[in-house]
Amino acid sequence: SSDLGIFLAFPTLSWAATGQWIVQGVCLLAWGWTLTRSATREELGRFALYALVPAAVFGVWQAFAQYIPASTLLGVATQDPARLGVSVIQAGTGRFLRAYGSFPHPNIFGGWMMLALLLTWSRSIRERGFLLLLPLFSLALHLSFSRSAWLALMVGACVLAFTAWKTASIRGWFHGAALIGL
Repeated sequence: SSDLGIFLAFPTLSWAATGQWIVQGVCLLAWGWTLTRSATREELGRFALYALVPAAVFGVWQAFAQYIPASTLLGVATQDPARLGVSVIQAGTGRFLRAYGSFPHPNIFGGWMMLALLLTWSRSIRERGFLLLLPLFSLALHLSFSRSAWLALMVGACVLAFTAWKTASIRGWFHGAALIGL
């Protein structure tokens, strides 16, 4: 009976793989629990933003270089817009590489850049220095050409703007309008 429950929760025929997945999940939960106990929400938000800056810079570089070299150090595969299977924007006879950042697909990269933009906007209401990150994250999001991330950004910006309106934060409204304008 307990074997059946594990099988339904983790559909694999390899008990070793299932065990490894469970150990990794427990380690991730323990890490998250420890992190939330040792840092404030502000510190966690700052850490998340700073951690996404290299990915955004890498993604912008990829879009302008139109090539991603393989790197075991960064964990990325070669991406060449001339090859089939690579995420590109087809415009006329040209194929333009979408930014991947340090992620396996441009939509995942776009999703993280969307979260970075929302978090940057939210943090910049209290700390003006974060406004310097808005252009970088915005450019990276646009170069991912992820329509789902753009849509999620609009929904998230509306939610944050509504929250700012509800708390009567005029600066929050200004930042929300600026973010939607980007």
